[in-house]
Amino acid sequence: MMHALKTGGMKQLNKKIERTEPIQESYLLCRECDGGWVDARNGSCAHCSGHTTSKDFHLCLSCALRERRCQQCSEEIEIHIATC
Repeated sequence: MMHALKTGGMKQLNKKIERTEPIQESYLLCRECDGGWVDARNGSCAHCSGHTTSKDFHLCLSCALRERRCQQCSEEIEIHIATC
């Protein structure tokens, strides 16, 4: 293990990483809504008046995660979020 430390084979955990590429958008969709075409223009959330990433979405990602609902049809879905 000491050899790996000397040669730089291990990464520093607390090192701040500068991001140059944008973070990809995420969606919370049920199986029926996932994979379909949606309007790419921004819409507004029905619950918080924030922005959605599609005019076809009724909920923003934050509200969908908080309420465990599909962003498009607002049906309740079961989600499991694993921590690292």
